[in-house]
Parts: sequence; C-alpha cells; structure tokens
Amino acid sequence: MISGTKQTNDDIIYTVFKKHFCPNCNSRLKRVKTTKVVNAKSFEAKKYEIDPYTIGDVKVSIVEFFCPVCEKQISIDDMKKIEGVYVVEADDETLEEIEEHLIKN
Repeated sequence: MISGTKQTNDDIIYTVFKKHFCPNCNSRLKRVKTTKVVNAKSFEAKKYEIDPYTIGDVKVSIVEFFCPVCEKQISIDDMKKIEGVYVVEADDETLEEIEEHLIKN
C-alpha cells in the first residue's frame, strides 16, 4: 500500500528554461515525468529526501528528459554530466572558505 507521494525537481531553472539536446541524434529533448515506488525505510529513500517517520511505500515523481527520435530517456544527473554542468555540494564551513578565497582574489 502506498502511504504518500513525493515530487522531485531540484533544479527547475535547469530543466524548464534551458534547451537540451540528445547526445545521440541532436534532437531537442522533452521533459517527462516518471514515477517510482520507493520503500520509506530503504537506502534509496534518502536520495529522494523522504521523511524518516514515513511508514510503507512512497510514490516518487521524477522529472527526466526524453528524446522523441531515438526514444532514449536521460536522468537530470546524467544530462548534467553530458553537458558538463558540475554540482558542488558543500557544508557551511567549506562555503565560507570558498567565499573568503574569492574575496581575496
């Protein structure tokens, strides 16, 4: 039994406002929403930031890219790697160090 739903699209500006093209055939990609059922206590639930107090399965909606010509489906993370977009995750201390370094230079 599904006990909840979760929608994910961490980077709306990247997915909605930027044009993306298929790495295989250069056709313009479309956004598609896929769903996946994830157990709230599984390791995968942490990836989707599901509330740790949730019990049972959660239906997760994921935005991905789809090529209508070659019918290839590409996740947002994979598309960022293909396009050379780098995501840096850092804690507050690291961000302060980077900020200080940028101010000095």
